[in-house]
Amino acid sequence: MEFYDSYVFIDGIQSKEGLPTDTKITTLSSNLAEVYYVLLRIFNKKTADHFFNKIKEIAQDIPQEIIPEAMQFRYEHRKKKFSHADALGYTYARKHNITFVTGDKAFKGLEGVRVIR
Repeated sequence: MEFYDSYVFIDGIQSKEGLPTDTKITTLSSNLAEVYYVLLRIFNKKTADHFFNKIKEIAQDIPQEIIPEAMQFRYEHRKKKFSHADALGYTYARKHNITFVTGDKAFKGLEGVRVIR
């Protein structure tokens, strides 16, 4: 199982490579919101709706109990300028012992991370 941040979804959609079908993936509703917004900006509502309906099936609600730890992580790494969604996603992945997949080089070197591109 892997956790995909917003970048991974958007990169897969833009490159037309799509998302891997041989890997079980998850994400959070905050990432789903980011993906939807970016697709509206880049493409249009029809495209955003299409991928929203595909991704929502794997998107988890944000567990409230991870919020303090995620925001502490964000604060401790504030120079890296992680977003709320980044911090929540990384914390969720660590709590569930799954790989956090991102395109954000600022995550390089952190435990449990695979940086693509």
